[in-house]
Amino acid sequence: MKQSTLQIPENQPIEFNHQTESSLDYLIRQGAQQMLSIALQQEVQNYLNKHAELMDDNGQRMVVRNGSAQ
Repeated sequence: MKQSTLQIPENQPIEFNHQTESSLDYLIRQGAQQMLSIALQQEVQNYLNKHAELMDDNGQRMVVRNGSAQ
């Protein structure tokens, strides 16, 4: 993404073009995706911790993480 420096004279209204709005939308979307990802990972970890004591007849944990995907 190309960065640019914006110099605005005093008392001039700021005009935003479509590219600026798209960049802002992109940043908001990225932040929301990161927050959801962190929340989901925490929820999975909490579930695993809550059920860590569950064992089958062979002493194997019944609730385990079976990998992860992006």
